Amino acid sequence: MSRSLQRELDTFSKEVLGGHFNIREVTKGAFSQARAKLKPEAFKELNADAAAVFYQDAPYQVWHGHRLLAVDGTRLMLPRHKSVIQEFGEHGFGPNADSKRSLAMASFLYDPVNLLTHQANGSYYISTCNMLNPATCYCWTEGILALDCFSC
Repeated sequence: MSRSLQRELDTFSKEVLGGHFNIREVTKGAFSQARAKLKPEAFKELNADAAAVFYQDAPYQVWHGHRLLAVDGTRLMLPRHKSVIQEFGEHGFGPNADSKRSLAMASFLYDPVNLLTHQANGSYYISTCNMLNPATCYCWTEGILALDCFSC
């Protein structure tokens, strides 16, 4: 997005509604309030449905005759805010551990051949391997799972 949020909303509304006048249909405040009501679980379900349909209907690619899935993890350094510190805690960094930071972990189950993310998980203190939930690997049949061994 190269323009302000309000300009983007105005342009989108004009395109969708076919208006010829610059009448504001959606304010950035209303957009932000509506966005805050979205539940993260909805996006996880949409992603799971999209992946299931992809493997069911698309001529997906395989690696040496197998579907290849990879898991990788990362540490996220979170913004310094009292609500973040309350939720995630603080960890000391630096030679004297006097630089305080809040951290979280994230892991991704990914199909690198077809460029498709299957799941993304976040947590506070556990390893990437522990975040991988086998029950959510609905896509697993005749495949190879590659783990980032340094994250386990």
